[in-house]
Amino acid sequence: PVYLGECAPVEIRGRVLGSFNAFVVFGQILAALLDGTFFYVRDGWRIMLAFGAVFSTLQLLGLIILPESPRWLYKQGRERDAVKVLKKLRGSENVRSDIREIRGALEDQASQLSLFQILRSPGITRALTLGMGIMALQQFAGINTVMYYSATIFKFAGFGSGDSICCCDKDVVPIWLALSTSIAQFVGILIGQKLSDSKGRRFLLLSSALVASVCLGLLGLGFMIQNEAKMLSRILTLLGLMGYLISFGWGLATLPWTLNGELYPMAARSQCASIATMTNWISNFVVSGTFLTLVHTPLQTQGTFWLLGVIAFSGFCWLFYRMPETKGKTLAEITSMFEALAAGAAIDCAVQENTYSRLPSDRAPSVEPFFTLNSDIDRPQSETK
Repeated sequence: PVYLGECAPVEIRGRVLGSFNAFVVFGQILAALLDGTFFYVRDGWRIMLAFGAVFSTLQLLGLIILPESPRWLYKQGRERDAVKVLKKLRGSENVRSDIREIRGALEDQASQLSLFQILRSPGITRALTLGMGIMALQQFAGINTVMYYSATIFKFAGFGSGDSICCCDKDVVPIWLALSTSIAQFVGILIGQKLSDSKGRRFLLLSSALVASVCLGLLGLGFMIQNEAKMLSRILTLLGLMGYLISFGWGLATLPWTLNGELYPMAARSQCASIATMTNWISNFVVSGTFLTLVHTPLQTQGTFWLLGVIAFSGFCWLFYRMPETKGKTLAEITSMFEALAAGAAIDCAVQENTYSRLPSDRAPSVEPFFTLNSDIDRPQSETK
């Protein structure tokens, strides 16, 4: 995400960064197809694992031909190489505005900040808190619990038990149904890709968390009535699961990675993105490692999904007051915005975004940032001269 954020033009940055997660889920679709196909083969699990080496090799070959980030090249004094990469990425000979922005950013931030310096900056700390929070929310809302254990969840719901419900062998039904979970999330991600730069990050993230919490409640209800109404239980389980994955896909699946590629100034980006990514994987480990344990506690399966729904709704409430809009803003403007938000932390983001967007530029909050990313193209003409 950091690399993509440095390479992508601001007008399509959301879609480019969102493609990262879209291809991750597309890989899960391929994996589910392979699982279903080789389920019928003797010792097919060996072939499934072997395909991991095939796709890893393809990724390695792709990395060999990948160009360096133009920001990194310019920072190393390789301006000609940076211009060459920008021309290739932009498909245009005119990349002077991109170079001016990079030069201005690097002149203001000549060196990487230490963790102590990052924590001393109210604006960067606020951005980092948001970045870590949305990464944790992505996992604690239960996405990888559903993706890792989708076949097990379908078995818990009664699919594949007793009489076969389709032409497939009953033992393989949950595996093929698990394919639908990847497809549903992929559809949601495509919706998010389409709307990310038009509706904005804030709207998509809030709606995703809210609808996901409702669908998790529906999923839990399906498990609660499993013994009383089996067919209705299966319908509610499928609707809840598909609705959850689609809604998760358009916001919580991609936007945490998108935002962590654009929230931080250049001097703190690598450290902050690393901390946020670490938060994501630690949360992933905790949630995926406790799911099967929780379903065998008094919470049972329905209570576990309701717990995840409560977490998703709590995340919605937190984001409503802490998440500003970053759509269409340059990295410099995002940094300045977080400095302003940190200075006026008592004002919630919903009110602040509404107010600032209506103010003329000369009346917008003026805050002396701890570190600035403003480049020549962001400065008044008199200052540039």
